[in-house]
Amino acid sequence: MSLVERGVTRNHAKPPAHGRLAQPQGGPVLLNVIAENVDGQLTFHLEGRLVRGEDTKLLCAALRHAQREIVLNLRGLTAVDARGLGALISLQASGFYLRLSNPTRGVLELLARTKLDSIFEVFEGGAFKPGDLAVSAEALGAR
Repeated sequence: MSLVERGVTRNHAKPPAHGRLAQPQGGPVLLNVIAENVDGQLTFHLEGRLVRGEDTKLLCAALRHAQREIVLNLRGLTAVDARGLGALISLQASGFYLRLSNPTRGVLELLARTKLDSIFEVFEGGAFKPGDLAVSAEALGAR
């Protein structure tokens, strides 16, 4: 059984004046969090930018679920800043156990530079299965 919910924010702007592109009011949609619960495994698929102002979407999504073990599929992330990293740390510190799945090379390098790769379980592949091996930034760089 699969339960999927989307956290989507839509911005409505007036048509552009004088042929210029209009910036949507409130700014563009930066982060989409899609929660999927399959056979008791909660996965958040993150799409977009995990940055200041968008980090609360991830925190709120986690708090809506009673489950404390969460797989974060990072394949769709295009950027992460200090506030985005702070959101991951806050979740981990507040009792959630996070597994980071499918990080981009840039995210892996950021985790390694900040030494956060030592506090999160990082792996490649689709769904996490117990016994999957963690992948470090060094191992990925050796490929």
